Amino acid sequence: IVTWNRGAERIKGYSADEILGCSYETFFLPEDVAAGRPARLLAQARAEGHVEDQGWRKRKDGSRFWADAIITAIYDERGEFVGYGKVTRDLSEQKALEEQRQQLVASLRQSDELKDQFLAILSHELRTPINAIMGFGSVLDDEVLGPLNSKQHAYMEKLLGGADTMLQLVNDLLDMSRIQAGRFSVSPRTACLRDAIEQVVSSMEIFAQAKHQHLVNAVRGELPSVFADEQRVAQVLTNLISNAIKFTPEGGTITVRARQEGSQLFCEVEDNGRGIDLKHFPKLFQRFGQLDTSNTRAAGGIGLGLSIAKAIVEAHGGEIGVDSEPGKGSTFWFSLPVAATVHAGADAATVAEAS
Repeated sequence: IVTWNRGAERIKGYSADEILGCSYETFFLPEDVAAGRPARLLAQARAEGHVEDQGWRKRKDGSRFWADAIITAIYDERGEFVGYGKVTRDLSEQKALEEQRQQLVASLRQSDELKDQFLAILSHELRTPINAIMGFGSVLDDEVLGPLNSKQHAYMEKLLGGADTMLQLVNDLLDMSRIQAGRFSVSPRTACLRDAIEQVVSSMEIFAQAKHQHLVNAVRGELPSVFADEQRVAQVLTNLISNAIKFTPEGGTITVRARQEGSQLFCEVEDNGRGIDLKHFPKLFQRFGQLDTSNTRAAGGIGLGLSIAKAIVEAHGGEIGVDSEPGKGSTFWFSLPVAATVHAGADAATVAEAS
């Protein structure tokens, strides 16, 4: 070391009298010196003109600091090599902040994994007692063990309805835990969306009637087949119709439509409820993403249905979205690939590969 300024003294703690004439390796950790790192950096700087390096260095008092250093090879006016110039910045604070950020990210990731494990275990454990409630409740409601009066039947209907709701919540938690763990999958095959719509609308009519609503299947004419997991598609439809029933006032109308646009088949669930403000759209399809309003809280649910529907639709290569305005109702829609298009694409890929 042949020159030394106040910046170097401030960072490393040595005065010029103490450090001039000492080895450049003075500031390196013993393990770096043993590994030959200082010599390699100098050789690289001479070969390439300069080198930038970051790593731990030591001060006079033995403490460490995170250094960002640039080493430049110096030549005289005749082009002969005479030594190196080195500029060092102390980035210890930035390094500490980055390490804290990484620790926080790791901690959050671990918490998220533990939460998902807990949800999966809890969901599996809850299914057994819920199935028992539903099984024995159905036996009693069917009067297998003796007749029930009208009030008892009404109570059993409420009990079975509550158990069915609990089972749906558990299934949603299981689906979400699979999605988070990367174990969620669909089994697509050629399917008829029209049949799926008819079945879901038929099964949901009783819930609409309970609120004196009109649930309308407006699908007319033939529809092309889709390449989809029919059971999962029915799950998406059920979720969208269920939401529409929840957020549509008594006497309202919910309409289900379907149409083809190019290689995609679109399905829509339209209601004439309160509608949704544009600023809330991004939150709708996030897990646990209930909108924090008195209307949504009163309707119940834990905010998983739409996020699961999104995962199902996207697993098919489709899209899901919403069109809505406050006071004008909402239209939730999703798309699925037409089966003929999928098979044509597969055939083309096969031909291209064979050629």
